[in-house]
Amino acid sequence: MRPKQITMSAFGPYAEKTVIDMDKLGTKGIYLITGDTGAGKTTIFDAISYALFGEASGDVRDASMFRSKYADKETPTFVELVFEYNGKEYKVKRNPEYMRPNKKGNGETKETAKAELILPGEETKTRIIEVNEKIKDLLGVNKKQFSQICMIAQGDFRKLLDADTKSRIEIFRNIFKTEKFKEIQDKVALDTKNLSEKKEGAKNNIKTYIGLIRCDETDVKYLELLKAQAGEMLTEDAVKLIESIIEMDENNKKVADEKLENIDKDLNDINVKIETLKTQKENKKQFEENEENLKSKRSHLEQAEKVFESEKEKQADKKKLEEKSALIKDKLPKFEELDQLNSVLCENTIRAKELQEKITNAKNDIDRLKQDEINYKEELDSLKDCNEKCIFVKRQQEDYKAKAENINELKDKFNEYNHLEKELEENKKDVELAINESTRLIEVFNCKNALFLKEQAGIIAQSLQNNKPCPVCGSLEHPSPAIKSDEAPTEADVKQAKKFADEATEKANRMSQDIKSLEGRIKELKNSLNQDGKKIISDFELLTAEVQLKVVESENNSALSEIKSQIEELEKAVERKDKIEKELPEIQKKINDIDKNHREWEKEHEGCETLAEEKFEQVSKIKQELEFESVDVAKKKISELKARIDEIDEAYIKAQNEVKETTESIKLLEGGQKTLKTALETIVDYDEDALNSKYEELNNQKEEVTKIRDSVNSRITNNSDNLKEIKSKSEELIGIEKEYEWMNALSETLNGKITGKERIQLETYVQMSYFDKIINKANLRLLTMTDNQYELKRREENKNSGQVGLDLDVIDHYNGTVRSVSSLSGGESFKASLSLALGLSDEVQSSAGGIKIDTMFVDEGFGSLDEESLQQALKALIGLSDGNRLVGIISHVTALNERIDNKIIVKKEREHGSKITIEA
Repeated sequence: MRPKQITMSAFGPYAEKTVIDMDKLGTKGIYLITGDTGAGKTTIFDAISYALFGEASGDVRDASMFRSKYADKETPTFVELVFEYNGKEYKVKRNPEYMRPNKKGNGETKETAKAELILPGEETKTRIIEVNEKIKDLLGVNKKQFSQICMIAQGDFRKLLDADTKSRIEIFRNIFKTEKFKEIQDKVALDTKNLSEKKEGAKNNIKTYIGLIRCDETDVKYLELLKAQAGEMLTEDAVKLIESIIEMDENNKKVADEKLENIDKDLNDINVKIETLKTQKENKKQFEENEENLKSKRSHLEQAEKVFESEKEKQADKKKLEEKSALIKDKLPKFEELDQLNSVLCENTIRAKELQEKITNAKNDIDRLKQDEINYKEELDSLKDCNEKCIFVKRQQEDYKAKAENINELKDKFNEYNHLEKELEENKKDVELAINESTRLIEVFNCKNALFLKEQAGIIAQSLQNNKPCPVCGSLEHPSPAIKSDEAPTEADVKQAKKFADEATEKANRMSQDIKSLEGRIKELKNSLNQDGKKIISDFELLTAEVQLKVVESENNSALSEIKSQIEELEKAVERKDKIEKELPEIQKKINDIDKNHREWEKEHEGCETLAEEKFEQVSKIKQELEFESVDVAKKKISELKARIDEIDEAYIKAQNEVKETTESIKLLEGGQKTLKTALETIVDYDEDALNSKYEELNNQKEEVTKIRDSVNSRITNNSDNLKEIKSKSEELIGIEKEYEWMNALSETLNGKITGKERIQLETYVQMSYFDKIINKANLRLLTMTDNQYELKRREENKNSGQVGLDLDVIDHYNGTVRSVSSLSGGESFKASLSLALGLSDEVQSSAGGIKIDTMFVDEGFGSLDEESLQQALKALIGLSDGNRLVGIISHVTALNERIDNKIIVKKEREHGSKITIEA
């Protein structure tokens, strides 16, 4: 990539549009960027970086701060870069976000950031993200890599030279993106820590489960268990102890189960005897209760049979009630017919009332509309001339508006006339000063010219030499040459004085001519004012024009205001007239429509009254035939009759069921008594108290043995579950310990913590490879710059306990010693720093995928070099430009200015920003 042309506008210290034609500097070699401190030398590289990537070259240069403080508000801020890459030409243009004046109105608005990339044979990219991606794809580097390759910035390479291993790790991490190796180190270290915690957790879990093991405190194994729980026993021995405790408890449980089985057998025998005695007592009691119940049931049966006979006699009344209900049901359809007649009667009565109301309203509406028609016609007659009046007044308004425009034009001319009069007075004063200055400078020239001519003999005498002829007399000897006065002006002084006098005279003449033009314009304007003024004001006078114009303008504005009010009233009248003319036909149509409906409603009203009279007669006739006044009363009577019928049926069925159920109950009791009588004939004689006493004794024994058995069983379950967990956690612990040993060894290796070996971390090891390549490339230049005296070497051994691998030494081939780079002098340090920085640039370019960057900038640092060292440094930089690389040196060192022909000179001006000139 080679820049061909850089254009900066209102960018940094460059207030105006500044174009740098890089093609003038050629395609290879070195050139100097020189100028005042703070003039904007480094800004040139900032502009390239910003055009390509939208960012400045340094980390602290914010793109939003690029707007030049020296620039006019109207001057746009942008950078445009034309560059060549692989034989093709590209153009990229960017502007940052900044505030600019509004194109319409006052105030400021925000100019948004934009980017544009013109590509050969491709569509132009106009979105910032598209431009960024295309530039990165094209060049193969990002902004940071580009800066590391192309800009050897002030102070950065010295920082790299003096850094220790720890500092270089951070520097190389940012440059070569080796943080992924650091992340691997940290990940493995974290995994090792987690495994260590997991291992301790597994051990604690095993200890916890052993602590949960229970044992009979009277047993000899209890003391051994306490040792195991205190951690005084190996896990495998503790497992064997727990297994023996479980085995012992299982034997104890077996003995307890046998005891419980025998006790349950004895309890069952006693329980059978107790239940037999209990059943015998219950049977005797039940037999006596049943005898009493039979007497009661037989008496109840006699009463139930009497009630049943009474209910049989009521069946005849039921039949009469059913016949009466049927007769009422036959009359129910008459009620439905009556409802239909009443509905028709009601509908026609209501409709007749509604129609009568409509007829009355229609008469009222017709009367009202006819009165509206009369009123509208009278109002329309009063408005017949409003259209013509409105047109006439609007024409008057146009005349007054035209007059207002003429007044405004006359005011503008009058203001211009006053302004030009003032300008004429000021210019006359300036012309007088210019003429005086011209006269003074002419006198200065005449004086210097006279002195110069007077001293010509002395000037010629200064050039006389022995044995060489005098240009005036031809003599070879010059015994008494004329002496030139020290105050005599030189020819250059005379020429400069004449130049100043000529320029002043020309300026005075030009200003005099401008005054004549201005006077002509004033005269022309005065004639125009008098001519136009009399068209508006008959007695127009230029001296009183301002007052006259205010009076006539006020009168005209008053007339316009009055006419505006008249127009508003007339327009309302025209609008009212149009509305009336539109509504009159509609009123007549409404009258006709209402009259038509009125006639139809009267006819319908007569029909409704006739039909209502017919239906009223039919309703009266049906009401005479019905026993009940309404269908609801009839249905209520039917419901009452049905309720009485249901009551008779229910009482009959209830009496019948009572006789049947009582008879069946007596039969069941008699059968039960037979069974109980047979059971009571066999009597069993047991001692109930003795049986209960023995039962209680056996039950107490059972509770005691059960308690022992449950306690043992609980211990077995608890100990078996915990033993299972102990075995599981023990196997898990073995796996964790194996994994931990492997992971810990890996972590110590990656993080440089192996005892007795160099403390080199994985990331440092990778960076050492990059560092060796950088050192090899750096030495090619350092040997050149130091006349083969110094060579950089990475330190391979370190007596310190800190991080190692990236420390730097220097080999002194003159005395065969190896020492730290910190021992180098100022000039030697600069050479070593520059070599290292150039080596770093080469390596970054190489690691970025073999990209082709044909330009480089070296910023400052040459002031510490002596004459010989400076020559050697230049030789190395010239070597950089072999092929097609163009190297720019940013410096204000005088010796470089004398040695380098191609230059970009930056000059800072106090008020107008920086300017650039190219010498090539």
